[in-house]
Amino acid sequence: MRYVAGSAVVALMLVTAGCGGSSDEGAKRGANAAEGGAGAGDLPSAGTMADIEAFVSERATCLDMSLRPDDHDQEWVGKEWGVKERAICNDGDRASTSLLVVNDMKAFQAQAKKQRRAYFIGKDFAVYAQGASTKAALQDSGMLFLICKDKDKIPSGYKKEPALVDGCVLTDYAHGF
Repeated sequence: MRYVAGSAVVALMLVTAGCGGSSDEGAKRGANAAEGGAGAGDLPSAGTMADIEAFVSERATCLDMSLRPDDHDQEWVGKEWGVKERAICNDGDRASTSLLVVNDMKAFQAQAKKQRRAYFIGKDFAVYAQGASTKAALQDSGMLFLICKDKDKIPSGYKKEPALVDGCVLTDYAHGF
């Protein structure tokens, strides 16, 4: 009788473990991690600058968007950064927000780590918000915050997932950064 009960428990454990997903789902998670980081499949996507502007504008103020080719931070665009296109808008209080179409998320995250700035990360775009109201609005947008510096200062109860670059995390906590 013990043998039958033990076998039933083992069989139940195997069935329960199998309910967690198939090998196809594991492959999808691996592909998602290659795009933005752990859980990247759940991140919002905005493949064009117009899409990013609309995404931010639905949640926060994004006025007077321009590509600003004379901007001193234009080095953000290019293969080294993994950024295809960059624009800037402002929140009405003169705080700027950088909108980035990212075509190589791992290269982008590596540069962000060197720069020691925190960015909101989508599946194929990133946002650098200087204004507190924009940061607060984006925190609940489905994007995750890329933090490399002070990554251990994320309180319990918030997501803390590995990014594509060692030493960085993706989180839904953006207060104080």
